[in-house]
Amino acid sequence: MEGGTLDIASGTLTFDITLASANLSGPDGPVTSVDFSNVTYAGSVAVTLDGSNNYTVDGGQTGSVTATLTPNGAGSPTNINASTVLVTGVCSGTPGSSLQCGLIFGPLSDFSADVNGNTRYFTHTVDAFAIVPEPGTALLMGLGLMGLAPRRRA
Repeated sequence: MEGGTLDIASGTLTFDITLASANLSGPDGPVTSVDFSNVTYAGSVAVTLDGSNNYTVDGGQTGSVTATLTPNGAGSPTNINASTVLVTGVCSGTPGSSLQCGLIFGPLSDFSADVNGNTRYFTHTVDAFAIVPEPGTALLMGLGLMGLAPRRRA
């Protein structure tokens, strides 16, 4: 994950994940691969805790994906603005402090794009990590930074 947020509260996983780029390779006629840029995955989905800090995304949950798709070999760039994307996956760890999720975003109705005259549907797998420093660590870091500030004499 290059940027964004990821957390679980009250049985809901909330995410806003940003990637600068991603690439899917493999020939599709004259298209040799496709590049995704400015990719954002966003949403809130229900999760179920299994009792050992593993949270599974409940069935039928959806999120959104926006991106620019550029085919290599043939075709023109196009924007993806998919608001109904199937979300599955598992998260583990402690919400609010250290959380790791493997999320799969797949076609449900509109995670698709026209690639060189053909409609193509996509599935993305994203590994996301959220690590929040403990309050004591954050306090120590803040005090250290304050110590680096220049002092002024009266």
